[in-house]
Amino acid sequence: FAEVDAELCDDFLRSLKKARKTDDRIRTILSAIYRLWEYSEALSEPIREIPFGRPLEKLVKKRSGKDGMSENRTPVIPEAIYGPLMATALDYVLNYGATIIAARNELRSAWERESRRLTTRSRTTKYRVLTKLTEEITDRVRAPWLSESWRGQNGIFRELQQLRRACIIVTLAYSGIRSSELLSLEARCCVNEDAGGGRVRHYVNTTVRKHRG
Repeated sequence: FAEVDAELCDDFLRSLKKARKTDDRIRTILSAIYRLWEYSEALSEPIREIPFGRPLEKLVKKRSGKDGMSENRTPVIPEAIYGPLMATALDYVLNYGATIIAARNELRSAWERESRRLTTRSRTTKYRVLTKLTEEITDRVRAPWLSESWRGQNGIFRELQQLRRACIIVTLAYSGIRSSELLSLEARCCVNEDAGGGRVRHYVNTTVRKHRG
């Protein structure tokens, strides 16, 4: 962002107008640049000067509407709901996610190994052997967060679904990405950067999907 200067901003604004973007759309796009400038102190390579050399309000018209407000007016989730929800989801991901994934990987490896060994056996024999193997694995892996043992593959699959939901909640809440962008996430999409002072800044790489006016 350190290379963003007034000349570059002016070129960008001209390109938006040439593309016949509406005033509301231009304001929305430019507000992202101003927001980056406002948080310059938190950036490793900050924008050095105010974008376009003047405030956003003097650059483009206010949004259309009765009050001209540009803020998102989606109702806020009450803290009484949001707090416990986030605490539970984050706790589930951080404390139990690794155990659930490990159990699932061990079960899958065991099934693949035994399926190859039992190629010539009957379907009934395969089912009996694999069911016993699954019970042995789930009995061995402790699940202290459950009131009852997760005996059997259904228990593991049920926890995987719960873990997926918790990951979705945490990712949406702490990254701010849209649900459509969430669905575009791929393995190893998280990038870490040294922010100095012992801090680490985390980025999530995804595909931007949004309405473009």
